[in-house]
Amino acid sequence: LTRAEQQQATATQALYERVLRNLSQERRMLQERLAPMTQELTQSQRGQEMLEKQVAVLSREREKAKQRPQGKELKAALAIERDHVAALKKAAKAAQQEQARLERDRQALQATLTKLETRFERLQEEYRASTEENATLKSRVDRTPRDVHRMAKQHARLLQETTDMHYNLGVVFTKEQRYDQAKAE
Repeated sequence: LTRAEQQQATATQALYERVLRNLSQERRMLQERLAPMTQELTQSQRGQEMLEKQVAVLSREREKAKQRPQGKELKAALAIERDHVAALKKAAKAAQQEQARLERDRQALQATLTKLETRFERLQEEYRASTEENATLKSRVDRTPRDVHRMAKQHARLLQETTDMHYNLGVVFTKEQRYDQAKAE
């Protein structure tokens, strides 16, 4: 395991930490935006209900007015009431459209929040795994110098033993007058 691999693991861990912080901030921001929109949607629904009640009341009053004796005053009042009812219907329609838009926005924000929460959980798991891997790599880095030192000592000992063995073989071959073999050793 090289130092470069350890540095890469540390850099990856730092990147995951930054991404997790950014996702947490984005999640908070979306939740903060969602709350006022939900309140606005609720108020819009209440306003629509009020407008529908007013339309119903005015429609009943118009029907009552139609049954009364007709006069110029009643006709003028009826025309005003018709205009008022038309304005209320227009306002109710606008409130319904606004309510639908707010509901779509709320659903979109909820979907985004769900995706971000899923991504956040996945990144947390990756972060945990990279932290564990980093700890494993760190322990291997700590052990490696000791292992290399031990192997270097064994290598030096083996070199010395090999040198002694070749010398001894040369002496034996010389005593047996096998000079070619002694020379090779």
